[in-house]
Amino acid sequence: MNLTLRQLRAFDAVAETGCFTAAAARLHLTQSALSVLVRELVRELEREMGVQLFDRHTRRVLLSEAGRAFQPSVQRLLADLCHPARRSSRWARTSRWNPPPSSAAPCSATATG
Repeated sequence: MNLTLRQLRAFDAVAETGCFTAAAARLHLTQSALSVLVRELVRELEREMGVQLFDRHTRRVLLSEAGRAFQPSVQRLLADLCHPARRSSRWARTSRWNPPPSSAAPCSATATG
C-alpha cells in the first residue's frame, strides 16, 4: 500500500465535512482534484483492507463503520507528521538532552504533500 500525505489529508477532510465541495474548499483544491485523490486512496485502501470506507449518498459522504475505525489512525498519523516540534518537545521533557527549539513551521492544512 502506497499512501501519500495528500491522500490522507483528503480522506480526513471528506470524512470530517461529509462533502466533497466543503473538503475541497478546506484543502484549497478543486472538487475534481479532491475527487481524484480520494478515489485513488479509497480504491487502494478498500481493495487492500477488504472493507468499504465510505457510504456514498446523493448529497453526503458518510464514513462506514470501517471508515470510522480508520479515521482516528489517519488523524494521529497526520498530527505526528505535521507537528514534529510537538513530538520533539515531548521527548525533550522525558530525556536528559534538551535540543534547541525547533524553527520548523507546522504542516500546512493544504493537501500538498
